[in-house]
Amino acid sequence: MSKLIVSCGGTGGHYYPGLSIAREAQARGLEVSLFLTGKRAPAQAEIAKKHNLQSKLARALSLPSPRKPWRIPVFAYRFWCDYLKAKKFLREEKPDAVLFMGSFAGVPLGIACAHLKVPIYIHEGNVWAGKANRFLSKYATKFLASFPLKNDSAIQCPIAVVGMPIRPELLEKDLKKPDIISNLNDKDPLILCFGGSQGAEAINKIFPYAYEVLRARKYPVQLVQLTGADDNDELLESYGDSPVVVTKQSDEMGALIDRAAVVVCRAGASSIAELIHFKTKTVLIPYPIAAEDHQEINADYACQSKGFYKLHQSEIDQFSVANAVEWQLRQKGESLDFSMISYPNAAERVLQEIFTST
Repeated sequence: MSKLIVSCGGTGGHYYPGLSIAREAQARGLEVSLFLTGKRAPAQAEIAKKHNLQSKLARALSLPSPRKPWRIPVFAYRFWCDYLKAKKFLREEKPDAVLFMGSFAGVPLGIACAHLKVPIYIHEGNVWAGKANRFLSKYATKFLASFPLKNDSAIQCPIAVVGMPIRPELLEKDLKKPDIISNLNDKDPLILCFGGSQGAEAINKIFPYAYEVLRARKYPVQLVQLTGADDNDELLESYGDSPVVVTKQSDEMGALIDRAAVVVCRAGASSIAELIHFKTKTVLIPYPIAAEDHQEINADYACQSKGFYKLHQSEIDQFSVANAVEWQLRQKGESLDFSMISYPNAAERVLQEIFTST
């Protein structure tokens, strides 16, 4: 039996695609476990446990700020310790391959793999390959990209475009009506608004005003707004008696995206892949301080299809957001072509690339 370790660091954008690949590997009878780093690692390990997947938790290691050079010796010591622990972990586990999903926190494990000659594979979710993945590519057998890379010349190993793995729950054909919209009707268009793990504050603040503009233009739209915040009383009050659901988050994202007429959200790679899968018309507002402006680059790629429309955060107000949503509402489904930017069956493709090479 082949054994795979999937290394995920930091955000859900690294973790959930990695979990999807691990679950697909498990379904194929492969031995698989997760290597998790970051503050969210304990909670992520609990999620993995529900799918009968074991996890190894490691310290979240980040590069020291250039403004604080006195921290470099401490960083170097911690990096060395993490590297030694990673080597010990690999000797115990004896994997056939390790798949890295991104984040600098996985670099000590990557270097340990290189020194022990364990085959390394890298999956990149974004259109712009991140620094950690670019660095590890010098040791990798293959670089697996979700979409064609904008900076492919920086990658030091062969590249294959395989797509972004999507949670199996989202791939179900008959998604039932989500419980949180049980009080909304099935006739009027549904707008879904969310900010993702990288921040929703700017969208949360402006959307009640944009919604008011749409209603004033006689659009009978309904709204689900996922704020990422625990306290939504003030926001709810601003909507009054309108057909609106405001909550922190939802476990029924697939069904919500599937039922939405238009989505308004950030431009994270996982979100874009899910929106492509459901062929849902979307207004993207890239997170302006995302590392190396990668959300802006993701949005530019997605906008090759008329299914996506991009707004810069610096230009959003109630009218620009309302106009963008209205433009998407007017778009005819048959005029949209998501196939040009779609790479389905990504988890299967990832495993095929790994286990036909090792």
